[in-house]
Amino acid sequence: VVQFAFYTAALRFLAVGAAFAIASLSFAFVALLSKLILREEVTPIKWLGIALIMLGTSLIGAYA
Repeated sequence: VVQFAFYTAALRFLAVGAAFAIASLSFAFVALLSKLILREEVTPIKWLGIALIMLGTSLIGAYA
C-alpha cells in the first residue's frame, strides 16, 4: 500500500519508466532487511542482483 502511494506520487514528477525503475528498489530493500532483521542468508548471486538493481536505478535516476 505504501509503495503504491509513493509510486503514484512519483508519477507527478518522473516519467513512468524512471518511476518503475525506482520502484524496483523494493526487491533490494527486502533482501537487505531480511538479512539484517531475519538473519537470512543472502547468496553471492543475490548480492550481485542487488548491486545491479542499485546500479541500474542510479543510472536511470541520473538521466531522468
